[in-house]
Amino acid sequence: MSWMMSKSRRLSMEQRMQQIASLLNKKDEVTLEDVIRELKVSITWAKRLMKAAEVLLPNVIYDDVNGVLKRVKEGES
Repeated sequence: MSWMMSKSRRLSMEQRMQQIASLLNKKDEVTLEDVIRELKVSITWAKRLMKAAEVLLPNVIYDDVNGVLKRVKEGES
C-alpha cells in the first residue's frame, strides 16, 4: 500500500512547470540548487525539469554548463 501513497504524492509535469515558473517570477535566474531545494527533487530530476522548462515555458533558456535557468526578456537573443 505504501507504493500507492507515494504515487499519489507525485506531481505532474504541469505542476512542476508551474513551480519553476513561480520561481522565475521571483527572480530572473534560477539555479540548479534553487530547484533542488524548492521542489525537493534530486539533482538528476532538477536537471531534467530545467531542460523541460526550456522547452515548455516561454522566454526561458537553460544554461547547462552553469546550471542556471534564465528568463529572457523580449528582444534579447
